[in-house]
Amino acid sequence: MSRPNHQLEAAVHQFSTQPGVTPDQVSQLRTAVAAESKTLDGLNTAAANGHLNGFALDEARGTQNSVGQYEKSSGVVSLPASAFSSSSAATGSDLAATVRVQSMIVAFSNSTYVDASGVQQRVSSDMSANLQSTLNGSPALVRELRRAAMTPDAAAPDHYALEHFAVLRPGLAAGGTYDGATHTMNLPAPALMTRSGNGSIGKFDVNDLTFVIGHEIQHGFNRSDKVRVVNEFNASIKRVAAGRGNVHDYTDPMQHYIQGSREDESKAEIAGWNALVSRQKKLKPGTTLNDMAMVSTSRTGDFVERDPQSPMRSIGRPDLAFNADLTLSQTPSNIEAMGKHYFDRPSKDYVTEKSIERPMALGDSHASDYANYYGRWPLQEIIAAEASSTLGRKGVSEMTIDMGTIGLKEDLLEREGMDLGKRSSWPYFDSTQLPSAPHRFDHTADGVNKNRYLPIEAAANGPLHRELRKLLPEGTSEDRLAQIALAAKQGGIEAGQIRTLDVQGDRLMMTGEIVGTRAIVDLNRAPPPAQESNQQFQATEQAQQQMMQEQQAQAQSAQQSGPVMSMGG
Repeated sequence: MSRPNHQLEAAVHQFSTQPGVTPDQVSQLRTAVAAESKTLDGLNTAAANGHLNGFALDEARGTQNSVGQYEKSSGVVSLPASAFSSSSAATGSDLAATVRVQSMIVAFSNSTYVDASGVQQRVSSDMSANLQSTLNGSPALVRELRRAAMTPDAAAPDHYALEHFAVLRPGLAAGGTYDGATHTMNLPAPALMTRSGNGSIGKFDVNDLTFVIGHEIQHGFNRSDKVRVVNEFNASIKRVAAGRGNVHDYTDPMQHYIQGSREDESKAEIAGWNALVSRQKKLKPGTTLNDMAMVSTSRTGDFVERDPQSPMRSIGRPDLAFNADLTLSQTPSNIEAMGKHYFDRPSKDYVTEKSIERPMALGDSHASDYANYYGRWPLQEIIAAEASSTLGRKGVSEMTIDMGTIGLKEDLLEREGMDLGKRSSWPYFDSTQLPSAPHRFDHTADGVNKNRYLPIEAAANGPLHRELRKLLPEGTSEDRLAQIALAAKQGGIEAGQIRTLDVQGDRLMMTGEIVGTRAIVDLNRAPPPAQESNQQFQATEQAQQQMMQEQQAQAQSAQQSGPVMSMGG
């Protein structure tokens, strides 16, 4: 492991010259600074860049409920006296964790971000101070932040549950996010600002930010469970894609993945509540649930409700089991209750009950709910697996999902930006109703259709339908027309290729210009609704186009291939 550079040595030496600092405390700081490579590397970089100039002993905030304080203007980190061991020169876990957290805060305070106008900005002293005052205002946050900074990630043992703070990219509707790949907590710039860079009022709300940070820290602790869910999902969809039957039903893998995300969010929501309770009880030890209902953030609405017997006071939601100190334990029943009160809340576009006071407005679309916010990635993986399967490549497999049971909605998914790679669309069947109804997902991650919902266009205006209208008797219903057009499409007959169309008894017979193309429709049976037939028409057309593109690509590849030449020894 590397050693402290001379700038960091100077910062530690500066600490040793301050009144009241003992040799034992200096020794403990030296040990804490060099005990862990990520901490040391971060502090070395900060000192070399002039962002860290010294350490100080903070007697005024000498309680155990502090992660210290970094002053950006002076470059000095003040460490709580209680973090130092009083018995010997051995470094306590509190000091090591505190120094680690401070290395993260120093890095964040001197970082840059891109604002909503696309302009690169520096994190301001105001943003840094607001973050730190929020952290130090809740004993539970201090405890959990120290723990996250020093807890190895079981899914990536070389990393810790939390390693960085960063500014959330603009445009994404979220109070905060946790990136498991980089172990980073991302917070919106306005939420850290008392005033923004142009002098306008920011959106800093210490209660709301306390809740958000507690929530996001828990995601770091949940990461190994989430990785396990992802691995199980990937294994499951491979098995489904390899199935011999033409119906490939991905409902169970999707449902398992969404449930894992539901539990992840529910646990994080409980942690956010506990962090906020801790802050309020520090300010007012006798805080009650009724007091919590009156805290500035609206997030408490998932936990408390108006007392039906006394509308002027609030009580805890009946399916939550609060501890005597108002905190919530991560029990299965509490996690399930939070899934109902938080994760299951509908999108603002799908609110059906007046009692839903805070509909979801997540993601880039600012319209998604949690099921669809988390549903986009696994659906993209399913499409990729299906396209790679033997039947998928032939265009004869039916990718099937019970969208309604899982809570997935095509319009919300496409508005979030479905990334289908080089494919413009992909057909699927929704088994919410029987028989399963054909639909399609469209590529909306970029291009002219970015973040747009593209419903299946009515096939009734297509060239084959127009040609059939002219050939069929006047008064033929739209349902029957759509049924006949679908039969023609499935039989290989395209617009401009109809050779004969005759009615023989109770059957309509059609042949195409290409040998072997034909269609038969039983006129005795009532046709299905036109919308259903038109959806199947679209799905058939997409499958045929995909097969044609793959055959062309294979033919081109065969033409380009020449004899393999090898050089002898």
